[in-house]
Amino acid sequence: MEDFIFDNFGKFIIIFTIGAFLMFPVLGNSECSEKTKGMGFNHEWTFLGGCKIEYKDGVWIPLNNYRVNQHNTEE
Repeated sequence: MEDFIFDNFGKFIIIFTIGAFLMFPVLGNSECSEKTKGMGFNHEWTFLGGCKIEYKDGVWIPLNNYRVNQHNTEE
């Protein structure tokens, strides 16, 4: 059993690394979808840009830069 672990440890590391790189975009996109749920904006996730929303037609901004300006009109 010990020989099996030592003989296949490198294969395990390679498979684990490839799996992590393949799952990273999937997890990033689902996190972006969850954060923008109910906002009414188109959204996309890119590896370098992260989560972005389409603020105006053709204008994409990072979700972290979007702020809601709420004014309290009650006195």
